[in-house]
Amino acid sequence: MNLPKKTMTASLVMLLGFSTPLLATPFDFQFGISPEITVRANERVLIGAAIVNRGTDTLNFGCARVSCGGLDFGAGVSAGSGEGLNALNFMFLDPRGDSFYSQFAGITLVAGERFDFLFGTINFDPSNPIGNPLGTVLHPTFSFRFGADIALVTSTVSVGTDAVFSPFKFSDGNAPTTLPVPSSLLLIGSGLVGLGFSKRRRTG
Repeated sequence: MNLPKKTMTASLVMLLGFSTPLLATPFDFQFGISPEITVRANERVLIGAAIVNRGTDTLNFGCARVSCGGLDFGAGVSAGSGEGLNALNFMFLDPRGDSFYSQFAGITLVAGERFDFLFGTINFDPSNPIGNPLGTVLHPTFSFRFGADIALVTSTVSVGTDAVFSPFKFSDGNAPTTLPVPSSLLLIGSGLVGLGFSKRRRTG
């Protein structure tokens, strides 16, 4: 659904997979993404991320749908304090236009194993003033969720001459005391998204 720009506030949060009930998870995980990202203005850039199974239970994503036995998981992006996501032009779709979830289909992670994936894309437009008080710098928080446990990493995204990514910062998944309830919210339920089913190679 396309919302008028005047309704896109600084409290905007983009989330995937938070429409399903938050259930306790029997495993531990870490989520990693670059805490310092430099991009070129008005040029779409791929943003990579990773998850690590730190528990003893195997993570079997199956078809990546809860409805057919897959894990209850999702991802999110929230704006920094006093900022918005408009100028960031973030998208969860991968370069082929597939669902975010399709890259997890068929993936199994044993204890200690890592999976690198595409978190999404950024196309930073510094000329967009909405929720962009600094002009060329934004501070979104990226998150990954299993059940009720969420791992958060805040990143500084800047406009520069070249695309540069700092080494991943990893954060443990923990159950938050509350979830944000912003005035503008984009939800995609993990059980409702169309998926591809090709297996992707694991890295670890």
